[in-house]
Amino acid sequence: MKISPGQVFLLDGTGALLTAFLTGVVLTRFEPYFRMPPEKCYVLGVVAVIFSVYSFLCALRLSENYAPYLKFIAITNGIYVLITSGFVVYYFETLTGLGITYFVAEALVVGWVIALEWRVAKEC
Repeated sequence: MKISPGQVFLLDGTGALLTAFLTGVVLTRFEPYFRMPPEKCYVLGVVAVIFSVYSFLCALRLSENYAPYLKFIAITNGIYVLITSGFVVYYFETLTGLGITYFVAEALVVGWVIALEWRVAKEC
């Protein structure tokens, strides 16, 4: 099944909004179950909102030359995963199993999105 660049941007934007909600609201509201410091979760949530706006704007505004924009969001998503992984390593001793599971699952999903973005960018 072929996916269009616009669909990839919509997928990325929607996923980033979900991440923003989970990190900025759920993980902070239920911090005792995850144990990631709320200020770190807020930072991750704000970054996810920025990524979401970027992806939705790309989906709405671009009609050609998608590749550099897809590569940019793929790279920034990779940086996001590295920063999140750094938080997990730094706070590993205090994170709960649920907290570790959440961040590992998020990294796997974002990694899949990065691979999709890169593949579609190469096809453009």
